[in-house]
Amino acid sequence: MAVTAPDDYGTKKKNNGSSWNPSGRTGGTTSTGDVRVYGKPESVYTPPAQPSGGGSYVAPSAPAATPSYNPYKDILAQQEKMYADMMAREQQQYEAEQRAREEMLAQQKKQAQAAYESRVQNVNTGADEILRQAYISRMQDERTLPQQLRSLGVSGGASETTLQNLKANYANNRQRTESERLSAIDQAAADRDSLHQAAYSDFLQSNISSLRDYNSRYNEIAMMQAQAQAEAAAAEAAARASSTKNTTYSSSDVMKSAGYKYAADLLGAGYSNEQIYTTMKNAGFADAQIAEYLYLMGF
Repeated sequence: MAVTAPDDYGTKKKNNGSSWNPSGRTGGTTSTGDVRVYGKPESVYTPPAQPSGGGSYVAPSAPAATPSYNPYKDILAQQEKMYADMMAREQQQYEAEQRAREEMLAQQKKQAQAAYESRVQNVNTGADEILRQAYISRMQDERTLPQQLRSLGVSGGASETTLQNLKANYANNRQRTESERLSAIDQAAADRDSLHQAAYSDFLQSNISSLRDYNSRYNEIAMMQAQAQAEAAAAEAAARASSTKNTTYSSSDVMKSAGYKYAADLLGAGYSNEQIYTTMKNAGFADAQIAEYLYLMGF
C-alpha cells in the first residue's frame, strides 16, 4: 500500500513514473515507488531594496561620542581662582599698607610744619616784645636824660654825645634782636627739614621692606600654584593610566568611603566646591580623590 502525504508537502511519484504536484512547487520531496521522501524546501534570499536616486546604500554614521567629564579641569580652574584670589588679596594688602605709609608721612610732615610755625610765632613774639621794651626805654631816656644831664651840670657837646650814645645803643640792641630772631627762625626751619627728612627716610625704608615681603609672599603663592598644578596633572595622568588597566568603575564603593562622606558633610554644611577642595586638600586628600568626590556630587 502506498503512503500518501498532504498535498502541501511535496510530490507523489506514481508507479507509472509520472509526477503529481498539487501545490505547484518546484522544490520539495521526491518519491521512489510508493514511498515518499521529503527534501529541504528551496529558499531564495532577496536583498533589501536600494534607496531611490541611483546612489549606493550608505550605512548610518555612529552617533557622536559624548565628551567624558574631566574633573581635573575643574580642579585646575578652582586652583587658578583660589591662587588668583590670594594674589589679589596680597596686592590689596600691599596697596593698603602703602596708603597708610603715605598718610603717615603726610601727617608727620604736617606736624613738623605746625611745630615750625609755632616756634616761629614764639620767636617773633619774643623778639617783638624785646624791641617794644627797648623802644619804650629809649623814649623814656630821651625825655629824662636832658634834665638829668642839666642837674649834673652836663651841657653842650657832652649832652649831645650822651644822646647819640643812647640812640646807638638802641640801634645795636634792635639789630642784635633781629639777628637772634632770624637765627632762631632758621634753626626752626632746619629742625623742621630734619624731621621731614627723617620721616621720608623711614617711609622709604618701610616701602622697601614691605615690597620685599610682598614679592616674597607673591612668589610663594606662585610656587604653591605651580606645585598644585603639577600635582593635579600627575594625578590626572595616574588616573588615566589606571583606567587603561581597569575600566571597571564602582561609584557606589566610592560613595561609601569616609572621604566621600566627609566631602558630602562639607557640602551639607554649605561649603562651595572651591571651599570643599581647599578644606580637603588641607586635610591631606589627594587631588584625584577630591576630583572624584566632586564629580560624584555633581560639580
